[in-house]
Amino acid sequence: MKEGKTLAMHQTRLLHVLSAIGEKYGGPSVSVPALCDAIQKTGRMSVTFISQSPDADITTLQGEGVKNIVFSPLRFTEQFPSLTFAFRLWREVGSSSFVNIHGCWSPTASLAMLFSILRRRPFVLFPLGMLRKVAMKRKPFQKWLYLRLFDIHMFRRASAFALFHPDERAEVQDLLGCGTSCIQVANGMNWERFDEELRSARARDLLAKPRGTRIVTIGRLHWSKGLNLLAEAFSLVLREIPDCEWILIGHDGGEWENLKLLNRSLGTEGKVTWLGGVKHAECIRLASECDLFVMTSRHEGHSVALNEAVGLGLPIVVTKGASIPALEGMARVRVPEATVAAIAAAIVEMLRLNTIEGPLNAESIADRRRRLEWPNALSELFELYHSIDGTGISE
Repeated sequence: MKEGKTLAMHQTRLLHVLSAIGEKYGGPSVSVPALCDAIQKTGRMSVTFISQSPDADITTLQGEGVKNIVFSPLRFTEQFPSLTFAFRLWREVGSSSFVNIHGCWSPTASLAMLFSILRRRPFVLFPLGMLRKVAMKRKPFQKWLYLRLFDIHMFRRASAFALFHPDERAEVQDLLGCGTSCIQVANGMNWERFDEELRSARARDLLAKPRGTRIVTIGRLHWSKGLNLLAEAFSLVLREIPDCEWILIGHDGGEWENLKLLNRSLGTEGKVTWLGGVKHAECIRLASECDLFVMTSRHEGHSVALNEAVGLGLPIVVTKGASIPALEGMARVRVPEATVAAIAAAIVEMLRLNTIEGPLNAESIADRRRRLEWPNALSELFELYHSIDGTGISE
């Protein structure tokens, strides 16, 4: 008899592994602990979360009852696991019924997969958009080498891949083989906690200046976010809506200098404000004071910032590489092609519609939120756990 079969539902232990946590590491630092919290609250299983952080103060962890374990990485590195972390990970994998590994292309993810295989624990991989074809074109040689040397055989031992974007299934199966098991999952939201954060946050004085029309992007300033496309589109938007401002919120992932030079060459520098990284609650408040949320990512997992824009009732323009099934048919949402002209046209359309029709009403916002509530988001994941031998999870 397999070990998991002897476990009662409430004794089932899930382990969630994330390579690094902290504000500068983006959305997974919020979404993965939130997922752990949501699973724990169902009362169907116990959850342990393990990660690394070079920061002493971790404020993104949340949840009552979740066992949170955060180690410092190896000295002089940001994400390379120490021996202490590796020993603890080995122990936690061995005492878990099922392992969930978030992200790839990291020593921590590779180690978690290897330990799961050696300890004969089923594991599911959440690639967070990192196996998309467009993502594989970034540093292709390094990724090809890492894949062949370390991960390809372990990827194929995964019980399943948990994917956010509808196009990912074909791309992952093309990379690893058509037999790869894939499920579609979503990041849910705890709207009660979200509203508490929104009420508690104070707006920055920086946005207290005379107000124009504001579009906002939230996330690390990274190549994957397609900010060069948005910069060029924004220059076209200004021809139609001269009082428009572009607010960027997020840590620099190596793109700000290039973006600043591009804005200068386009003559839009005075209309662009980069606020850098801010506390999560303040980020929500700042977004609520804008007129449109824009995301032009080349590839994306399931963005927490996108969820929050949904909950705020903001009009949304999101390119297909970052869109999610829950947006289909949603009020005030446009999903243009990832071209400068298409993005600019969608922004102008949404801003003008907002001027004519005013903000979304409470009923429309409530409908938006229902689509992303945790019970709906968890259903596919729980069905996966139930379907895999050895999890000990039953209905």
